[in-house]
Amino acid sequence: MNISKATALLLDLLPYEIPLIYSNQELYNYINNNPKWDELSIDNLILNETQPYHFYIYKNDFSNRLLSLLHPLAQLQTTKFIEKYDQELISFFHTHTIFSIRFPYDINSISKKPIDKIESDMNFLLNEEYEINNNEYEKYMDSYFSKKRFKKITDFYKSNLFKKLETKYSLLQKLDISNCFYSIYTHSIDWAYLGSREFAKKNRNGKRLSTTLDKVMSSSNYGETNGIIVGPEFSRIVAEIVLTRIDKLVYERIQKENLVYKRDFEIVRYIDDIFIFTNSHQDASLIKQIYIETSNDYKLTINESKAFLETNPFLKKHIWVVKLKKILKEYFSLFEEPKSLDKPSIRRATNSFLSEIRAIIIEFENDKHSIVSFILSSLEKVWKSLISTSFDVMKNNEYKRYLLFKFIDLTHYVLTFSLTAQNVLKYSKLTVYISNEAVKIGDYSIHDLIFSKTLEIIKYHNNKNTEILNLIIILKDFEKEIPENILIEILKKNPNYFTLSCITYYLSEGNRTFRYKKVRGFINGEINMIIHLLNEKYILPNTDSNKLKELVNSKEFYVIHDFYSSNILSKNTKIEIEKIKNRILKEKWDKDVLFNVFIQYIKDFDKPFMNWNASKKEMIKMLVEKTTSNMQAYD
Repeated sequence: MNISKATALLLDLLPYEIPLIYSNQELYNYINNNPKWDELSIDNLILNETQPYHFYIYKNDFSNRLLSLLHPLAQLQTTKFIEKYDQELISFFHTHTIFSIRFPYDINSISKKPIDKIESDMNFLLNEEYEINNNEYEKYMDSYFSKKRFKKITDFYKSNLFKKLETKYSLLQKLDISNCFYSIYTHSIDWAYLGSREFAKKNRNGKRLSTTLDKVMSSSNYGETNGIIVGPEFSRIVAEIVLTRIDKLVYERIQKENLVYKRDFEIVRYIDDIFIFTNSHQDASLIKQIYIETSNDYKLTINESKAFLETNPFLKKHIWVVKLKKILKEYFSLFEEPKSLDKPSIRRATNSFLSEIRAIIIEFENDKHSIVSFILSSLEKVWKSLISTSFDVMKNNEYKRYLLFKFIDLTHYVLTFSLTAQNVLKYSKLTVYISNEAVKIGDYSIHDLIFSKTLEIIKYHNNKNTEILNLIIILKDFEKEIPENILIEILKKNPNYFTLSCITYYLSEGNRTFRYKKVRGFINGEINMIIHLLNEKYILPNTDSNKLKELVNSKEFYVIHDFYSSNILSKNTKIEIEKIKNRILKEKWDKDVLFNVFIQYIKDFDKPFMNWNASKKEMIKMLVEKTTSNMQAYD
């Protein structure tokens, strides 16, 4: 089944790490039902310079990673680029790819197999029969483009290809490009696509894929040419153009050294991770130097601190997978005979399991994000199996209750070692499973434990701001409430668009609409500061079209647009936003057609990107969407 070209707006242009309540669904519906959209071509569009919204995610215990959410107008511009050049992009990779094991190979088509898995997950989480409508299929995919050959790098590690390379070669030289996406020079996209830096510089004004893409990427980043936006899946495709050209140049230089591909060496590249397989230290060193020099030509640098050379068996640090599988198998064997389960056996096995998990994380600390992710995924599988085949035959509800308590302790403990966005979502999904079983046995004290354990993470790990926001969203439907002082502390630490929005969403439940006066006052104060900034920077003292256009294209626009339709604003604050809204509506805009389409979308400020009214069922759907698909987070 074919998919709409605008599907990229749902899948390829949003970072995985954004809050669950953020969505492009309304914008997607709008352009799909707008006849003017089909009349537009990237060739005759005015490309607006827009400001992305920057945010940080947890990278490791010592640093964060900067990601960006494209301005919605930039997303529309990029969607128009994809609409025209999708097949040409695919053709480029078919023609030039040599070493890459993850590149766009085709346009995705809707497959029933992943849909079946999603429907199964939804049945478990909602405790009801759930069927995905045909018109919903697209948003449950992982990307507009299908990838070849491996969607995740761990798939390569487990593959027959890796085993074959390990038996054929005795040495592996591993390289990594330092700050790859942040370092890509947008003009180098044109050099890479054409294969000639000189020709590209002499012919900058051509309306070809690469010059257009250069302009799309820089305009999406407020005119910046140094570095591309990090976060959306589409940025990986853009980086792949440059990296594919580097591969080809490296290959040509190696040939001149009289080394034969697939006899003397083989290279595998997964995005910016490069694996060089050889049987000679000299050849490994030579190829490494060629990569260093060729990457420098494209303003990219090999990270010497992450480079290593090892003998086979390769990737010795990944032995944790084998050890962890053994630990998990031993623990999960406990549930094969549910009739024999009792409190002492559950307690002993769980305590021993946690000790072994702690030990393996200490031993392989650099891989703890992957270890925790693996454990949480395994816990989900065994939990679903336990519910569907074994739970009903346990002796009595007391044992079930005890097991539920132990599972909550276990998932909470494991998550605290790695609070990545992906792991937080997996934890959240597990808590829904456990909550459902608690309802079945009529024990709501289990809900209280989930609440207190989740609140513990929010309270003690609020430096991981982006990640804990989804936990705040998940707690919205719990009867117990997050203390006001904790929410105030989170807001003071990071009063950005995501934090303001997620806490506003939390306050929209029941009586909270009228309570949390300090939090409501703080949020209104922040919105008022943003309004003042916008008035000072873009509207006063002189109001003209260019200034107003800059306002709409600014990162602050997100805030006033979305919060206008929230239920948290005071009357005076809303009036101030209304002044800006009315001024935008009164303006007679120029012939920038796409900008006018966007203005028509936002004109009433009634279609926020933050879904203020998202129900529990919608949150569960988003959880399944993100944890079931192969959408990639940034580790």
